[in-house]
Amino acid sequence: MRGYFASINRGGRPGAEVSRVAAAARARWARRVAGLVLALLAARLYQLQIIDHDRYFELAKDNILREEVLPAIRGVIRDRSGQVLVDSEPACALTIDPFDRALRKPGVLEATLARLAPAVKASESDMAAIVARERSRSYLPVVLVRQLDPMTVAYVEEHRDQFPGVAITVEPRRRYPHGKLAAHLLGYVGEITEGEIIDSQTAASETKLGDPAPRIYHLGDVVGREGIERDFEPRLGGMNGVRFVEVNALGRRAAEGLAPITRFAEIRPPLAGEDLVLTMDLALQEAAEVAFSDSMTGAVVVLDARTGGILAAVSRPSYDPNEFSTGFSSAAWKRLNTDPRHPFQNRFLRSAYPPGSVFKVVTGAAALTEHRVGVGEYLQGCNGGYQFGSRFFGCHHVHGGVPFADAMMVSCDTYFYQVGLRIGIDVLADYARRFGCGKVTGIGFREARGLIPDTDWYNRNYGEGRWGRGVVLNLSIGQGEVLTTPLQLAVMMGALGTGQVVSPHVILRANGADVPLEPSVPLGVPEDVRRVLVQACTKVVEDNRGTGKRARVPGVKVAGKTGTAQNPHGKDHAMFAAFAPAGAPEVAIAIVVETIGHGGEFAAPIAGHILQSYFGVEPPDGIPAIGADPVVAD
Repeated sequence: MRGYFASINRGGRPGAEVSRVAAAARARWARRVAGLVLALLAARLYQLQIIDHDRYFELAKDNILREEVLPAIRGVIRDRSGQVLVDSEPACALTIDPFDRALRKPGVLEATLARLAPAVKASESDMAAIVARERSRSYLPVVLVRQLDPMTVAYVEEHRDQFPGVAITVEPRRRYPHGKLAAHLLGYVGEITEGEIIDSQTAASETKLGDPAPRIYHLGDVVGREGIERDFEPRLGGMNGVRFVEVNALGRRAAEGLAPITRFAEIRPPLAGEDLVLTMDLALQEAAEVAFSDSMTGAVVVLDARTGGILAAVSRPSYDPNEFSTGFSSAAWKRLNTDPRHPFQNRFLRSAYPPGSVFKVVTGAAALTEHRVGVGEYLQGCNGGYQFGSRFFGCHHVHGGVPFADAMMVSCDTYFYQVGLRIGIDVLADYARRFGCGKVTGIGFREARGLIPDTDWYNRNYGEGRWGRGVVLNLSIGQGEVLTTPLQLAVMMGALGTGQVVSPHVILRANGADVPLEPSVPLGVPEDVRRVLVQACTKVVEDNRGTGKRARVPGVKVAGKTGTAQNPHGKDHAMFAAFAPAGAPEVAIAIVVETIGHGGEFAAPIAGHILQSYFGVEPPDGIPAIGADPVVAD
């Protein structure tokens, strides 16, 4: 008992001292833990605010700013003298913001679209479908109608209170001031597809360091669909810019009038596309368009024989590329799509025809170079055709016996049947390829290759030994399986005139700098043979007996060759190809008029009209006179 009371007298109940010691220890540990936590928090704050500042700054910026695309202006396309062929102009579009606060109330969006439909002459259901589709893709305002006319713009602006969330925006629209002129060469533009957007993003992600960054496309962008617009899209399209606007928690633009967050201000202006200057001559193009009337079907190509630059190109029938920019009516689209003449077909590049008697230039070059016929040699006389085995191969006239130049001048099939037999298929094919036939010229535009058949081709397609030697008779006069494009025929005639095979091209200058020319290739025909051929082709036009006399140009000697290509689906195609002046060629031309008749009657007059315009001799007025003339029937 004394010990017990003694402990009380010393200051407390039993074990109190132990409790105080334990409490002190716990307090120390608590302070240490709290200090550690504070240290960790301080370290984390240091990391967030100092070390990772830039990263989180960008994340914060993305949370309050939205990227908006600033569309690039497409480059201007001009002719060789600087006249505008294609440019862009501002156009008004109608947009609606489906996330606008007023439109989030039940039924308001539908009511707004119902009021808009008659005002903008659009379908309410079509606009509702556009909103539903685009709203699921992004938070951006939705474009409902493009190419608004001024009266509609004025009406919408005057009645803004009736159309919540609706706005008029300005966007560039492609403009073709000359309408249908050179439509197949210039091409047209159309809106980007989702697949193309994905492809552009993939291409950008795969770009290697140091390579130029490809353009990333966005919804609403337009891209080239045909012609120069398509093939030179990377140069014409430019590069979109971006700007950032402040948005609220819903991802919509903050209310107007709020002070901008200047520390986040950022803009990358759009980079306009390159301006292109074409080799085309607008005045010559207009003359070719007039000469080749809308009622005809076919093509014209006019080529600078020295450089390969395309001076004019016409494909008939045609279309107005402005309609792709402003929007087709359903009736117009149906009319073009169902037209049996196929107005979207580029006939001077993508249509391959039997060249008819124009091909006799190749047959003659092969025969003279390989010494299979003499210039003054008379072959079996023409009595209206040639008997080969059991088959009679006809000619369009009875020519009797004629030497080489006269056979070319009157286009005697009988003479060239015999020449073809002497040279054979493979030699003929070799010389055709020297002239640039049966292969792409390299101009682009998804051009047709054509066809120059040889022994291997016949063996592959008919079987070895299952075709006869007589096929060369048809080939020698440009019939049978041989196919060429009008552009190839122009290259062929230019090569005959200059002795050089040029590479056709359409771009003269890009962004003010001349585009280097591809080197020409020697024809591979001896000079003395080439001169004989030039003289023979000059007689075709300049001699009164020549089948191409209706292509004459007063004061300028023209060398050319007519042709009539058999057509199993109707009347024959009229063909003509030429170069001028005959002694020092500047220009080469090829013309195909489908299902109309003989080349001397229908194609040669068109060539004469165009060449007169080129040389400024007796400027033609109106459509050239064409029609039946038995003297020039080939």
